[in-house]
Amino acid sequence: MQSESSARSEHSVGHAMLDDDHRKLWLAAQSFRDAALAGNIPHAMSLFERLVTAVQVHFLREELLLAAELAADLEPHRAEHHRLLRQFMLISGDGFRFLRSWPGLAGDLACQLLRQSLDHDLAETDGFPDLEPLPPLPSPGDQLHS
Repeated sequence: MQSESSARSEHSVGHAMLDDDHRKLWLAAQSFRDAALAGNIPHAMSLFERLVTAVQVHFLREELLLAAELAADLEPHRAEHHRLLRQFMLISGDGFRFLRSWPGLAGDLACQLLRQSLDHDLAETDGFPDLEPLPPLPSPGDQLHS
């Protein structure tokens, strides 16, 4: 498993807010993976739900920044976000059947999907101007309110 510092530098897009989001998402994915591998399925389910919510928030924040920076059509980028979210949802579908049956594989899949998302961010962004930052993304242990 990749360390936090190498994940941070490897997935830096040059915008402090997004880089902080990426670090927190990576930590949340690792926490989910660790709980799944430990067989703590109820805790893993809770961590996974928070991870998906944090990914959705991150995608919205990123799209807002890209819309401010780029005049180009963002639909292909949004479509990739929706594709990744559908794949994330495979882990929780049918009452978390996949997670319950193959916890280690579910944990690895979440990390791989997050890596795809971060790699996509790197491919799509080429630095950002100094924009007003949006509020920070909650840490993995913070309560997310709807």
